[in-house]
Amino acid sequence: GVAAEQAAAAQALLQSKRDVISEVRQASAAFNESVHRLDRVRSALIPLAQQRADLAEQAFRAGQSDATTLLLAEQDLAQARQRLVELEQRTAQALAQLHRAVGGPGPAATLV
Repeated sequence: GVAAEQAAAAQALLQSKRDVISEVRQASAAFNESVHRLDRVRSALIPLAQQRADLAEQAFRAGQSDATTLLLAEQDLAQARQRLVELEQRTAQALAQLHRAVGGPGPAATLV
């Protein structure tokens, strides 16, 4: 009857709310993890790779090392920068997914 249909509709609504909450939590966690990784690359990996490249260049110019060492250090720096670009892209995607999960950028701003 009508009571059974109302109960089923209420249950479906409750499940939909739970699904939305779960999706928002997952999207928020993914975004926060992405931001954390991005910060680590920016604050640690890039400066370290830059320092290694600078030292390798100084050693090469002073005749204390060969070109291979310099090239490897520069390659490591390029890879670190590529990792940064990839993480920036993933972070933007995670933010877009969070926006979708909460219904737009306005509500998402309260979660970030």
